[in-house]
Amino acid sequence: MSETVKKIILLTLTACPMGRSMGEVLQEIRSSFPELETETVYVELDAKRTNDFRVKNNPTLLFLSISG
Repeated sequence: MSETVKKIILLTLTACPMGRSMGEVLQEIRSSFPELETETVYVELDAKRTNDFRVKNNPTLLFLSISG
């Protein structure tokens, strides 16, 4: 059974040019799919969440289903 994506989280550094570009893509996604939740987490400001997701690369996109 396939689960539907409910949320996209972008994990990036505040000074990362690729992260800024991905942020622009997320804005376009948000306008095209208002039911889809998006969030940007800046790894140097929220290290706990970054570590919780075990993120090792920058930038990283997480696609979460309703079950997380």
